[in-house]
Amino acid sequence: MNKILTILAAFSLAIGFAGVGSSGGVGSVRADIPIDEVEPNDDCNSVQELGSLVSGDSLIVSGSSDPVEDIYDYFGIAVGTGIFTITLDCTDDLDLWIGFCEEGIFYYVIASATYECPESISGYFLEASDWQILVTGDYATAASDYTLTIAFDECADADGDGFLDEACGGTDCDDTDGTVYPEAEEICDDGIDNDCDGFTDLEDFDCGSGCLPPDEVAPCGEEIVGTTIGASGRIDLWNCVPWVLNGPEYVYELEIGQSSNVTISLSGTDPAEDLALLLVGDSASGACPDNCLAYSDDYGSEEEIVTSLEAGTYFIVIDGYYDSEDDFTLSVDCVAKFTLEMEAAYIEGYLGMDFTLGSLEEFTWATYLILLAPEVRIFPLWAAPLPAIDPPVDYFIAFPFHSLGWIGLYSSLSTEAGVQASALAWVDTALPE
Repeated sequence: MNKILTILAAFSLAIGFAGVGSSGGVGSVRADIPIDEVEPNDDCNSVQELGSLVSGDSLIVSGSSDPVEDIYDYFGIAVGTGIFTITLDCTDDLDLWIGFCEEGIFYYVIASATYECPESISGYFLEASDWQILVTGDYATAASDYTLTIAFDECADADGDGFLDEACGGTDCDDTDGTVYPEAEEICDDGIDNDCDGFTDLEDFDCGSGCLPPDEVAPCGEEIVGTTIGASGRIDLWNCVPWVLNGPEYVYELEIGQSSNVTISLSGTDPAEDLALLLVGDSASGACPDNCLAYSDDYGSEEEIVTSLEAGTYFIVIDGYYDSEDDFTLSVDCVAKFTLEMEAAYIEGYLGMDFTLGSLEEFTWATYLILLAPEVRIFPLWAAPLPAIDPPVDYFIAFPFHSLGWIGLYSSLSTEAGVQASALAWVDTALPE
């Protein structure tokens, strides 16, 4: 089964195939799942050889299906590395496949995604090999004359750098320049993506720029022991830091669930190793050097950032001055600016409510009663301005209440900026006696 392994290696490492026929079908790669096989059929060993195809060749083959017996027509081709297009024109429901025959079983690598004619598959042969094309009926009585058109254009390594052009399924982003290929050295001031990684000059990590994906998550309230030793140093300049940070970086993702005061502390480092602590705003690309929000300018073994953050995603970056790298301890303390918790119950004709209120600034506390029957109606119970409450305090409020069925209670803490926290509770006031 050496050929099976060869084909799997070729297609699982390759560029995705896409084929579009006049009916809009798309060829699909099947190398990412276990090898599928068409039902064993002796005809798999009866192949009409079409010979070798060279660049620019186009073959047209005609055939006809039998409405009584299943159709399995196999055509063999030998090709080099290149681009192919195979089109099947027919009048009934025939299918088009590409693969190989092994001990009477046809293993397919690519199949047309449509099940009606015309069908087409196009893509790349990534290595010279012998292939087979199968035309088969989608059901036992499929009957149709058909025409099979095979076109092939060979690909060459035009610039001789050992990598094929992307247009031929390779990874060379410029096959006219022998100095441009994957893993080439990035030149940071020539306006060219030398290593074909999608980044040019200072956008490239190799030139000390770009954005950093998080290495792990730093939850609020936890202490983490980490290190920058052995990490990659990809960013030297951050927009909020007036100095060069050319040490290796380690990045933590920080999720803030609600508006909070946050203290980020870095400790446990060697005073001789000058690490830097940075807070970076959210970006789909990770921690970006132009989105730095704050940094600690303390020197020594302890660093700290104290700030206020709204709900969202942030990044904590540990970097270093003068190539510094070291072990460290990171802690993140988050104190919610507003706390509102509410529970309610109906007991012996009284409606009771338990509240936990907390706020780091002045706020307005409002609570509403929601009646569901005979129609939905909302009644304000109270709305009162209150000073800051820190730490949070528990309150219990009860009053006589007579109703039937379910009622709702809605409570909120608001500032001039809007509602900062809210809670909703439902109570059954028709309890059995």
